[in-house]
Amino acid sequence: MLKRPPPLRIEFGVRPASAWGVILLGLGAAVFYFAITAWLDQRDQLQALRDELRAGEARLARLRGQVALRAGSSVPPAQLQAVNQAVRRLNVPWSRLFATVESLRGPDTALLAIEPNARSGRLNLLAEAKNAEAMFAFYERSLRHQQLHAATLKKLEPNDKEAIPVLRFSLEAGWAPPP
Repeated sequence: MLKRPPPLRIEFGVRPASAWGVILLGLGAAVFYFAITAWLDQRDQLQALRDELRAGEARLARLRGQVALRAGSSVPPAQLQAVNQAVRRLNVPWSRLFATVESLRGPDTALLAIEPNARSGRLNLLAEAKNAEAMFAFYERSLRHQQLHAATLKKLEPNDKEAIPVLRFSLEAGWAPPP
């Protein structure tokens, strides 16, 4: 006959915790407590440093304002004029000026050089044209353009050394009123 296995004991109740489990739980809670308190201390220190930085920045801004007020009254007029001229040269709308010069080109002309002079408000152009008609058409477009004024042809030299003969010419125009 077959032998019956012993009956299984299944306990559905709560067993009492072992001593090691209680010790580990207590250690975990202590570590968690110390980590939280250290984090809170660090957060408070960081906030104090941020407040100190804001106060320092405000003080620095006040000091800069005081220095600017003092320095503004002691700038020599010659230096002030030189700075103003440099700022005027930097404030020139260069991209619009170069777009203006590019719009003067025709199918039979080519720009070789653009030399702007911000101090005098003049612009020197070196260009080549296939023939005299193309050169004069370029010149007339520069006369009619709204951003340029007082355009003059300065130099004309035929270039026969190339395979296709061209006319090389220099044109000067004003693009801003002189300072």
